[in-house]
Amino acid sequence: MKRLLLFLVAMSLISMAMAAQATTSKSAPAAPHHHILVDLTTVISDGWALTLSNVEGLKRYFKDDVEIEVVVHGPAVSMLHKNDDDFAARILHLHNAGVRFVIGTATMDMTNATKADMFPFVEFVPSAAAEIVLKQEAGWSYVKGGY
Repeated sequence: MKRLLLFLVAMSLISMAMAAQATTSKSAPAAPHHHILVDLTTVISDGWALTLSNVEGLKRYFKDDVEIEVVVHGPAVSMLHKNDDDFAARILHLHNAGVRFVIGTATMDMTNATKADMFPFVEFVPSAAAEIVLKQEAGWSYVKGGY
């Protein structure tokens, strides 16, 4: 009888340990180690193509261990208009892979663009330049997009 009781206690402890281990392994994934800010101001197609290729390469290299934000301002804002399909498929693919595209509303005010004109996933900040400064102060790596 004592053996049966010891066996049941041991089995209970083992199953509790296994349940705790399963709960621990299901916790949220670790935050990315790499944080990259891409600064893009060019409207030249070759500059956009190069920048998107660089971002795609960073995603391939770092996989899920990277957070990438593309800050678009100046004349480059027009490339994120939802009616501009030159790079729409690549931009959407990168967005779906977790890349954030951010526009400064100050630039939009100067160009008379509206949020409704942009791809629906575009995020907005008051100032693209300030966003770049804040990210760099927070330790993000800076990559100049375009040429």
